[in-house]
Amino acid sequence: MKKLLSAILLINLIVVTSCSDDETGGSTPGFDRKAMLEDLAGNVILPAYDTLNKEVIALDEALNAFITSPDLSSLAASRNAFEQAYHAWQRASFWEFGPAFDVLLMSSVNSFPADYISINSNISSGTYDFNTLSGQDEKGFPAVGYLLYGIADTDQGIVDMFTTDADAANRKDYLKAVAADMRSRVSEVATAWSASGGDYRSVFINSDGTDVGSSVGLMVNELNKFVEREARDAKIGIPLGKRSQGIPIPGEVEAGYSNLSISLASENLEALYNFYMGIGVEGDKISFYDYLTTINAQYNGGLLSDAIKQQFESAMKEVGEIPTPYQETVESNPTPADEAYTELQKLVVLLKADMPSALGVLITYQDNDGD
Repeated sequence: MKKLLSAILLINLIVVTSCSDDETGGSTPGFDRKAMLEDLAGNVILPAYDTLNKEVIALDEALNAFITSPDLSSLAASRNAFEQAYHAWQRASFWEFGPAFDVLLMSSVNSFPADYISINSNISSGTYDFNTLSGQDEKGFPAVGYLLYGIADTDQGIVDMFTTDADAANRKDYLKAVAADMRSRVSEVATAWSASGGDYRSVFINSDGTDVGSSVGLMVNELNKFVEREARDAKIGIPLGKRSQGIPIPGEVEAGYSNLSISLASENLEALYNFYMGIGVEGDKISFYDYLTTINAQYNGGLLSDAIKQQFESAMKEVGEIPTPYQETVESNPTPADEAYTELQKLVVLLKADMPSALGVLITYQDNDGD
């Protein structure tokens, strides 16, 4: 009996110790989570934020040059900087935790579509507050897109709105304030991650458990939430009518004034794929793909890691084949968008059910529709 009790106590001690290690730190047998976090931080996350910061600075400078001397040439330069920065945002938009959460980066930089009625009212009155939750869709990339592409039917007409229109001076001030707000928030996040700034990178790397507040837990939750709510719904499904009983809502597309919707969606999905695969500035390094492969997570008789990889690739292919402009596609030729949505939904299921289960991560956010 004593031997039996000793054996039971030993087994319980091993189980408790293993669970504790997995939740608060340490490594999964055969896999070093901390090494993965180091590679994701150095190879993917920090470079993406650094690039975004540089592109937003370039956008701010181009917009200020346009504000100083509004003409067709400076308008074209501003649009080019806008497109570069908006694409850079797609590669850095899905880590809404830590510094990004602290400054409300996602909702401040890309709450689309732009509320053009409120924007015009703000310009006319000359009063606005970018720190209110109600004003999130009055700034960021959507607001810049509206002001550079959507306030007149011709390029010269847009220049006139910044030169001869009665609200030209207020419009310049507003565009300048929007650019400054973006620059400030992005810079704060990039600095907070850097070793010379807040060094959140060290916090991120050292939180190497799988519990809710760990870096793995945060990333798995954010990856799931972003693919479901942004890549599937906001960018593709909502304009297509998936949340409005099949009735398309073309005005809900991302970047509708600049017709960049599908280009941005494709860039974003590729960035999500690269993050999952660990593909960054230093090549292919340790990632969630390797994590799932190492623990031999299975799916339909094969590796779950490969199933997710292949589903990412299928979704990327279908999204890339959606005709542009997307606001016209949802009304006149919705089939390619429907096919893309279907592939994205398959990806959501793999990322939301199978991946967290295999990694022992709890999904804590609430979805929109129970899918």
